[in-house]
Amino acid sequence: DTQITEINSALQARDTQINEINSKLQTRDTQINEINSVLQARDTQINEINSALQDRDGQINELNNALQSIQQSIVWRLLMKYQRLIDTLLPHATKRRHVYDLGIISIRIIVNDGLSAFLYRFKEKVHGSALNASRIALIQTNLNPPHVPLSLAKGLCGKFTFPTNNLNEIRILTATYQMRNSDLELHIINTKGQIIRKLSVKGHRIQDDEYTSFKFKPIKDSKEQTFIFKFISKGDPSAAVWHNEYVTLPELALIYDDAPINGSIGFQAFADLGIKSRYDLWILKNEPTQAKLEQYKEEIQNFEYQPKISIVTPVYNPDVAWIKAAIESVINQVYGNWELCLADASTKDDVKKCLEAYTKKDSRIKVKFLSENKGISSNSNEALSLATGEFIGFLDHDDEIAPFALYKVIKLLNLKPHIDFIYSDEDKLDEMGKRCDAFFKPDWSPDLLFSCMYTCHFGIYRKKIIDQIGGLRLGYDGSQDYDLVLRVIECTNSKKIFHIPQILYHWRKVPGSIASNSSAKNYTNITSAKKALNDALSRQNINGKVEDGKWLSSYRVKRDIFGNPKVSIIIPTKDKLKLFRNCIESIKQKTTYENYELIIIDNNSIEPETIEYLSNLNCTIVKYKENFNFSKICNLGASYANGDYFIFLNNDIEIITEDWIQSMLEQAQRKDVGAVGCKLLYPDGTIQHAGVVLGLSPDPKNTVAGHIFIRSNNVDHGYFGLIDTIRNYSAVTAAAMMVRNEVFNGVGGFDENLAVSYNDVDLCLKIREKNYLIVYTPFVELLHYESASRNNSNLDMTEVQYMMNRWGNTLKNDPYYNPNLSLNKVNCEVNV
Repeated sequence: DTQITEINSALQARDTQINEINSKLQTRDTQINEINSVLQARDTQINEINSALQDRDGQINELNNALQSIQQSIVWRLLMKYQRLIDTLLPHATKRRHVYDLGIISIRIIVNDGLSAFLYRFKEKVHGSALNASRIALIQTNLNPPHVPLSLAKGLCGKFTFPTNNLNEIRILTATYQMRNSDLELHIINTKGQIIRKLSVKGHRIQDDEYTSFKFKPIKDSKEQTFIFKFISKGDPSAAVWHNEYVTLPELALIYDDAPINGSIGFQAFADLGIKSRYDLWILKNEPTQAKLEQYKEEIQNFEYQPKISIVTPVYNPDVAWIKAAIESVINQVYGNWELCLADASTKDDVKKCLEAYTKKDSRIKVKFLSENKGISSNSNEALSLATGEFIGFLDHDDEIAPFALYKVIKLLNLKPHIDFIYSDEDKLDEMGKRCDAFFKPDWSPDLLFSCMYTCHFGIYRKKIIDQIGGLRLGYDGSQDYDLVLRVIECTNSKKIFHIPQILYHWRKVPGSIASNSSAKNYTNITSAKKALNDALSRQNINGKVEDGKWLSSYRVKRDIFGNPKVSIIIPTKDKLKLFRNCIESIKQKTTYENYELIIIDNNSIEPETIEYLSNLNCTIVKYKENFNFSKICNLGASYANGDYFIFLNNDIEIITEDWIQSMLEQAQRKDVGAVGCKLLYPDGTIQHAGVVLGLSPDPKNTVAGHIFIRSNNVDHGYFGLIDTIRNYSAVTAAAMMVRNEVFNGVGGFDENLAVSYNDVDLCLKIREKNYLIVYTPFVELLHYESASRNNSNLDMTEVQYMMNRWGNTLKNDPYYNPNLSLNKVNCEVNV
């Protein structure tokens, strides 16, 4: 009992201690609650302070924006004063002004794009465009089979008109008689019947199935002169020329044994021109001579459809020389049913006097003199109010149109009178009046138009549509023509939009103009362009936003993605673990889109480390045990895919752009799009893929397709920025291609007859047959080690022939590549 009493006493003492501890804990909890309350009060104060700071930051940003606007206004006024000073000290069309402008352009490139971009462009300018013109035929007849030898034992004569001075060489495609020919003689005769050159080639120098050359002292005044050549063998056995009797060429009329004959021969004529630019040569070879213009006038008389074209020109204080040149370019048109409608808001008396003089000179010229300058859109609408033509063309007050511009438009309208909108190629006139910067454009490319105003000049529109949309809209000055085109195309369809692939417009590079400097007037140009594009998105119910593009005056329409569709990434692979693992890990680490699956098709990997890596991958692994066939492998992978969209991806790709799936998906989700490609870079940073052009190849035996801009420097935006714009192509590479599931299966997938090459081109062409667009986006950049896992150096010519047999003329006429650009070069070089 005593012990129990002691225990109870101890327990009571312990309970007392416990109660004391609980009391202390309650006191501590009370203190903690008080501290928390103080902290909450402090957090509330901090939030209030942060809110106040945000309000202050907003006010500061508003002030900064206001100050920036004021600074821009001040800077602009200073620049205008500076420009007037430069115009006074360095007048236009002088060499010193030309040097000054080149310096400004160089500085701008260095500042905006860096020194490497400047050096790249300088190299291209110096080495890329210059060539020996004497080695380029200015007249050339391409002889196509079937052809047979035509003996020169009887005299063969030909009649041709030469486009320039210094005719100094003629070549003829010859055949020989066992290389034992008599000498061959050439006479060149003028229109008066006088022999002005006479020369011969020794029999043993006559080429067999090659061009035999006859060089002579240059004929200095040969420009636009008509000549007759006569070939005759000086004995037996005689050489022959190859002759195709079924194709008669207008540039070469033939007479054989004193009687006219049908057909053509292989004929080339050259001039001693020294070093000229490619574009100078293109002009000589392709643009009509004065004699040809006279033929156009005769041809026009037979046109059934000769609608009036109203040329609309707003005028505001141009140099009188420039407005005269613009008006004269209209007066000099070989097509005569036009009217020139000018609205003059100039403050210069000499401009007004000039225009008044022209109205008296030609009744087709109309002028409305305005009391004030209301901006280019309003002034253009004033000029439009004078128009009575069925079609409207726009001409700036310091630009010119080619003398055959309206003839080409009317000729097209006679073939396709339903057309609503026509645009042409264009070039620029520098301050010395020299033509340069030729822009040979693709045919209608809706995605390119959403990226930049590429149709621009020369634009011809059906007046009914211009009236329907209310002409040019106010508030879009600087991009009023862009806004106009975006609204016009909504009132017609792609079958009524046509492109004339010829230079019909010359855009003068006057200081301060956009032609001279793309950053000129960008204070309104870019804002207006974005506004016009946003309006177009709203009208067409496109969810998205307009962002700046990769170069000035280019834009990115970034479309919203609908829902959260599943994307299946289909990757064929075989061994080469380092490359394959790099591909997979880059996808996992950098891809920000989450709803995707990986489908790996293993084509007989044998390396133990590869097999082990595949066994540890948490994804679908499909075994393909046959010999390599890219088409079969991808089709097999697609059959296992659960995604709404497929991405076909090479195993030697490394992801660079984190939102690469989203950027391809925003295009592929469009109902009018069938496939999407992206920019692929080599490990050295040069371009591997920026689109595929049909017929592009340096190899004459393989003219299926090729990668445009391959090996171009990625700091360069390419020909008129086309590397770095969302645009349409006929095909893109399947090294990284997104295709909608329904589209892929709807065309039957890849053609399994094409095991290695051109399966992607074939797929894209099948997709285009279903009237889908192929889209290329530069806003996805991936690294491509270019088939490092397989050796594809030996092209299978049976696949080349398969493509040529299947697609025929389609491969020869890529609508997204201008026919005036070379198919032997990958950098959009002018074809001479």
